[in-house]
Amino acid sequence: MSQVPKAANDNYPIGSPLPYKIAPRDISPAKAARILGQTLTQFQAVRFRLQARGFPLPDPDTGNYDSKAIDVWQDARSGLNPSGEALNAADVVNARLAAHG
Repeated sequence: MSQVPKAANDNYPIGSPLPYKIAPRDISPAKAARILGQTLTQFQAVRFRLQARGFPLPDPDTGNYDSKAIDVWQDARSGLNPSGEALNAADVVNARLAAHG
């Protein structure tokens, strides 16, 4: 009995492990807490205050957090732009003042 050849990237039988690991971009609340150096309990206690400061919301269906969005939030909180370079402090202050009227 012969098998029909599969596409080049689909030649692993169902249920067999992939030859490499895929790191999910969406992460559990426990992993989001660890990124912040918190336990899950600590994170849950401050989550709404973090979200009020722009921390990403969890996905409404899975409850998971986008790890890249957390990275962007941390960079912005620390005064870094997406390239990782420091922002001009005067520009940051002026932008914050303008945002608050």
